[in-house]
Amino acid sequence: ALNVEEREMLQQVFELNSHTKEDLLLGLEIQRAVVEAGLAGHDAQERRQVAWACRPPAAWQDEGISFEEFAGKVIPTCRQTLIQLRQEKMQKVLASVPREWTGRLPRSRLYEAARRVLPLDFPEIGDEVEDQPPALTELVTTDGESFSISVFASELQKFSEDWYRSQAQQRREIQQLWSLDQETFVASGADLPHLDMIFRRVAGFKGFLARDEAEVLFDELGVVPQSLMQKRKTLGFLNEQSKYDFPSFVKLVDKIRWLIVSQEDRQLHSTFMRMASENAKSVHAATRRAMRRIKLSTLAKCLDDSENGTEQQENLMKELTEEADLQENEE
Repeated sequence: ALNVEEREMLQQVFELNSHTKEDLLLGLEIQRAVVEAGLAGHDAQERRQVAWACRPPAAWQDEGISFEEFAGKVIPTCRQTLIQLRQEKMQKVLASVPREWTGRLPRSRLYEAARRVLPLDFPEIGDEVEDQPPALTELVTTDGESFSISVFASELQKFSEDWYRSQAQQRREIQQLWSLDQETFVASGADLPHLDMIFRRVAGFKGFLARDEAEVLFDELGVVPQSLMQKRKTLGFLNEQSKYDFPSFVKLVDKIRWLIVSQEDRQLHSTFMRMASENAKSVHAATRRAMRRIKLSTLAKCLDDSENGTEQQENLMKELTEEADLQENEE
């Protein structure tokens, strides 16, 4: 059962992400809400498993899910998925760690394992117990006989959820400050605090960026066009306005990033054409299956690298699902 505080938090997250239908979450709104509730994966494997856990049963896909289904089914499933993954990682990391003569695990090794399993902003290890993260202090001093990796994994999960929720709250505060619409907010993803920071640093009190200032910042953001075509289009985007406030700057960054990542995968196309030419005008069934596996692998990698809740991620998820269904039907 949910306590009052957690229920209110989940209710707020649900309402902030319910846009397609009133009092319902549909499609990627479910995953965005799960991440905002703190259930975010920090690596490719965890993000993939959370994404799969967020997929509602077929009966929900068209109708959406209610708050009770979100809080009572989706959230617990995602939480247990992450705890299980992190428990398995913890077991592997601690398997060969020798215990002290008291039976306890060395504190330094325990925190080293915690950082490897969940590489967030842990404070540096001090000499005193009080210097450690409060959520983990009790476990660090637990006797060896009563130490439980499963309990430790659950405590790590609480630490993780608190951290990711604080990040989500920071993004919402920035959204409110700059009056960002939902589409722009989603497109910016986890980069929003960084975009806010550099915008403030360069724009200063004037509250906007000149065209040349926006262009200079692209290098710092890693939004650098490679081909001549990309450079021409980027200059076209830049010339649409002479100055940019924060919302228009975020939209510009997203537009140029999408231009870069949406380019044709020449290696994949070359592989397909080479394999197709080996069988004249048609591609053998085995070749088609091989190509689909290559494409699935490429799509999965792009999905892992994409930001949560963006239009790019939504398109990739849709294409990945379609390819998986085609491969399953053919086999």
